[in-house]
Amino acid sequence: MSELSGGPAPPSPATWPAVAVVMPVVDEADHLRAAVEAVLGQGYPGPLTVCLAVGPSTDGTAAIAAQLAAKHPAVTVVD
Repeated sequence: MSELSGGPAPPSPATWPAVAVVMPVVDEADHLRAAVEAVLGQGYPGPLTVCLAVGPSTDGTAAIAAQLAAKHPAVTVVD
């Protein structure tokens, strides 16, 4: 039991379900970095992956997606 709420204790991070966030993106260079950082910054205690499904962009979205994947092990990129 949790001492503060009187209810059951929250599960340990090892028991949280895995979550995958799939983001289809096309021409999102202006917003992609902030969107991915917002997802990763939520502090979800279980396993989290972010898959960026990059469409044929003309504004550098693919390059930003590749940078994010290189920086964050939880991020993958697919065409």
